[in-house]
Amino acid sequence: MASQLPADISSTPGDMLERLSDRLELCVYGLGEVCKQWTERKGDDDALILLG
Repeated sequence: MASQLPADISSTPGDMLERLSDRLELCVYGLGEVCKQWTERKGDDDALILLG
């Protein structure tokens, strides 16, 4: 629905919102994996998280 709203130059482009909508499940899965890696990490708080 958000991709159908009229937008001005400073707002998020509708095509990006449409792509996110089309790939919502993949985005949710990916963010879940990042969250899992973030909460399970040990050691240095500034260490990079590498997903494999």
